[in-house]
Amino acid sequence: MVEHHLAKVRVAGSNPVVRSKESAVQPRFAPRLFLRPLSFIARLSCGPLRRLDTSPTFALGPVGVGKTFIATALGHIACRRRVGVHFERADRLLKRLKAARLDASYDAEMRKLIGVELLLIDDFCLQHLDAVETTDVYEICVERHHCAATVLTSNRDPSEWLGFIADPLLAQSAVDRLKSAAWELVIEGESYRKNEKPAIGADQTETPPPRRRRA
Repeated sequence: MVEHHLAKVRVAGSNPVVRSKESAVQPRFAPRLFLRPLSFIARLSCGPLRRLDTSPTFALGPVGVGKTFIATALGHIACRRRVGVHFERADRLLKRLKAARLDASYDAEMRKLIGVELLLIDDFCLQHLDAVETTDVYEICVERHHCAATVLTSNRDPSEWLGFIADPLLAQSAVDRLKSAAWELVIEGESYRKNEKPAIGADQTETPPPRRRRA
């Protein structure tokens, strides 16, 4: 279903628009290539996912423009191709690692996050990170660098991440590894959630009649 839909997206596309920034070391697209979100997913989904490099991918932009949708779509494609995937919101992941320190399961949890083939972290650096959370982020970034694929979504530009991480030295080391060869998808547009707001006088779908109870 998903891959069949993506085949149509190559022609049709979907708003809003995505700007792709490539690494200066090995550019993969033209310097200023504009792609729609689903079209970009279709480009990444061409060929076996295992053959893709381990460069991180950032989905950036304001709220409601489809960052989480892009991350989960990539994860869905990976699952269909039997690639190990872990998706989690950043704040919940870091809280879970803190709790893991209390029951001696921290090392096991870190091994899972470091070893998974595709790690998807949603809402990265949405809030300030304390010293413990900074250490966890640093450990994950260092161990996965050039070893496994990581996708981050964030409402903030990567240049702002340093100000939200407690230890400046660890922050620079982690962010530098992430940004050095990363895809950066900047999604521009208004929030899709505005379309979900009910309006008076709008056509309402008819509610199905209640089922009759059997005697």
